Parts: sequence; structure tokens; C-alpha cells
Amino acid sequence: MKRKDSDDAEKVIPLSKRVVAEFIGTFTLVFASAGADVADALSGHELGKLAVVAAPGLALAAMIYAVDKISGAYFNPAISIGFALTGHLRKRDLPFYIAVQVAAAIVASLAVAFAIAPYGHSSTSGLTVPHTGWPASFVMETVFTFILMFIAISLKEDIGYKAFGGIAIGAAIIALGIIGMPVSGASMNPARSFGPALVAGNFSDQWIYWSAPIIGALVAVLAFEMVKDDKKKKAN
Repeated sequence: MKRKDSDDAEKVIPLSKRVVAEFIGTFTLVFASAGADVADALSGHELGKLAVVAAPGLALAAMIYAVDKISGAYFNPAISIGFALTGHLRKRDLPFYIAVQVAAAIVASLAVAFAIAPYGHSSTSGLTVPHTGWPASFVMETVFTFILMFIAISLKEDIGYKAFGGIAIGAAIIALGIIGMPVSGASMNPARSFGPALVAGNFSDQWIYWSAPIIGALVAVLAFEMVKDDKKKKAN
């Protein structure tokens, strides 16, 4: 799915603006994800797990529409790696994207921790950990990110997502979250897991939330190359 240089949005939008957009989008995603967990705890779990998994999906959908045409709206190191392989993101810009996504996740997690501290709730809110053992979580995170990346790459055009891209990706996050929340926490995003882990000082099983999503994203890129329209492949 390599694209022509003439189609490269990065020739139009400076890197400085793109990384700011990625920071804002990733911050919003992680704040919504960890914050929903906190809000559920503060409400005595009246919100329910469905609300906890819906919040990041809705936030992600909104931020895709907000900054897609600026940065590509990746908000995820694993997804960024995948789109670097497709040519949507320049490989030389990939380290900057990953760095700013991780930084945004840390700031968002600190903001959530600051908000809950006065109420006496644990700073581990928002932490993603295996609930049924690491093998199941590893498989879940790999499969989930594969599905997420495959949907994203299918909806990605030369510049930006298709008109319904934000809705489709947000819906996928919610659907996968419903399935995976009791197993792995349904992270699908190394930055989203690392931020709360750093704030909580708990790095156990972090390797799962880095390696599994990256593997899933890489396999999705390969799978899409196998199934996409040959005419489009030749055009690219």
C-alpha cells in the first residue's frame, strides 16, 4: 500500500504541527480510557463496564475527525508502526510519533491520578493487567490489534480516513473492549498501557502490552497486502 510522494500529506503539514495533534489525540484517548475507569469507581460502579469500554471508543472517534487530516490520527505506537510500513507515515518521523504518544499517555495518566487522589481512590485506576494469565492476554492483545489495524488500513485513503472511518474505528474499540476487558483490559495500545503503569509504578507484564499490539499490527499489514484489490496495488 505504498503511496506516491505527491500524495504525502507530510509534505504539507510540518512535523511540529503533526506531533502536537498526536499529543492532543493520544492524551484525550488515554484520559477518557483511564478516566472512565475512575468515574466508574467513584460512582460505586453504577456506570458499569460498558461505559468504561465505550468512553475510549467515543473519544477516539471524535479525535479522528478532529486531527485526521493533520497527523493521520494514529494515537498508538503499534498503529503508527503499521502505517509507517504502508508509507502513510515517514519512517524517519516514526520515533517522534511514538515519543509524543507515550508522553501524552503519561501526562493523561498523571492528570487522572491527580483528579482521583483527593477521593482516596487507588492510583492504579486505568492500569491494564492480565486477569486470566499472560498467555490469554497476549493472544487477546495480538488479535485485537490485528483487527484494529486491519480496519484502520482498510479505511485509510492517501490522505485521511474515509468519511465514516472515525465511527467504524471507534465502534471496533468498543466491541473489542467488551470482549477483552475481563481478560487483558483491552488495551491494544502500548502507550495507553504504559502511562498508567508508570504512574502506578507497576511495570509487571508490560511486555505483553508492547509486543502483542506491535505483532498484531505487523501481521495486519501483511494480511491486507494479501487481500487488497490488485488494481489498487498496481496503482500505488
